[in-house]
Amino acid sequence: MSYIVSMDTTERLAELYVAVENAAQLIVALEDLGYKGLDVNPIDGGYGLFLDETLIAAALDDNVADASEKLIDRCADKFVHDIPEV
Repeated sequence: MSYIVSMDTTERLAELYVAVENAAQLIVALEDLGYKGLDVNPIDGGYGLFLDETLIAAALDDNVADASEKLIDRCADKFVHDIPEV
């Protein structure tokens, strides 16, 4: 028996657009903080933030838009909230 799951192409494209926009905003925000050599790439089940080809943060979700938003949240915790105050 075979099951076919129909996919709403417009919805999928909208999710991918949100994911790309989130990745671009994340990179710009971290570059504004002085980080260089950043890249956001898909990983199994989500997205990962790479610094000079080393995975430094990851977020997993079946929905690509949600995964990219979780990556932003993860990076906010890691890069913004963990900066020691002088």
